[in-house]
Amino acid sequence: MKRVVEAVVDRISESTYAVFLAEKTEEEFVISIDEVEIPLREGLWVELHVDDEGTIKKIVPNEVKTKEKAETIENIMTRLRKRKGSNFKL
Repeated sequence: MKRVVEAVVDRISESTYAVFLAEKTEEEFVISIDEVEIPLREGLWVELHVDDEGTIKKIVPNEVKTKEKAETIENIMTRLRKRKGSNFKL
């Protein structure tokens, strides 16, 4: 039985393996770049179609979620840059 898992491309290791992290299920998936038919980049959100053994059968990019996450990160970074500094006293 297949399941669909939302994951992000965490890193491309040594230009040979892609490492996906599934946020909700806290799983890590690793696949050879040679087995992937779509261009991957770090930060790209995808739907992984995974079989019972944990083998990735299909990868579907989710550009909408990728854009949403990138905007959220940019908003957080903007707020952090606007801070005047730490209130922590030594």
